[in-house]
Amino acid sequence: MKNGRSSSRDQIDISRRLYVAAFFIFIIYMFVDFVDYFHPIYRLVCLLSLCGVLYSAGCIQYKREKIAPQKIMVPLFWIMFALYVHLLAVFTVLDPLLGRGYGAVYHNIENITRSVYDANYLNLTPFDSIINVYFANILRFGANSLDYALNFIGNVFAYMPMSFFLPMLFEKAKKWWVYTLSLLVTVAAVEAIQYVQMAGSCDVDDIILSVGGAVAVFFVTKIPKIKQLLNRFSFGLFSHEPYTDCDEKADSGENKSAVCGEK
Repeated sequence: MKNGRSSSRDQIDISRRLYVAAFFIFIIYMFVDFVDYFHPIYRLVCLLSLCGVLYSAGCIQYKREKIAPQKIMVPLFWIMFALYVHLLAVFTVLDPLLGRGYGAVYHNIENITRSVYDANYLNLTPFDSIINVYFANILRFGANSLDYALNFIGNVFAYMPMSFFLPMLFEKAKKWWVYTLSLLVTVAAVEAIQYVQMAGSCDVDDIILSVGGAVAVFFVTKIPKIKQLLNRFSFGLFSHEPYTDCDEKADSGENKSAVCGEK
């Protein structure tokens, strides 16, 4: 009996320490957000660390309290989603190091006019930038090829986490057309903000890459094995299915059919 109580107290202490650690990581993350000269990779590292610590604390709390995962994990996933959206906003419209912020166009051009911006940073022709800017410069293997490659990869991967968060937090987003339309509106709005701010570039190819990458991953999550993995990670929340003791025992390595009496 004492061992059981001692184990429970240890779990309480660990989860509390993890929540405290998550709080301090959040403070660091917000501090980094207000310091212009920090490289964007540090923001990403802080965010991933924060999400990992929060998730670990939530798992320990769930296994200790044995209550519905919705009461513990859903709020934590909402926090992770909010942090992810904030990071997207920083990378797309706020970070000066990426040419963001009002009037902060690439190469530190100041007092740029609308006509100059439209001539150099606006593209409304589909696949023009993909072929003539990204691929052309990447395949040239020049000094800036890596920058173009990272920009291309960033556009493709930036919205991929939406394929996990949106269907889980918004049940209607499980439908592919709702998910795709939501992404299209979101990415187009970001590009419109960049155009109004004359920050970075406003490019229809960025929409194609971002939405295309995120929609592709959405369909990957429909693969049974991938879906099963995401359900285990989210305690059944990804598919909006109840997570039972049988599922927990199966996740711990026990045979689900033997434990739950399945044939």
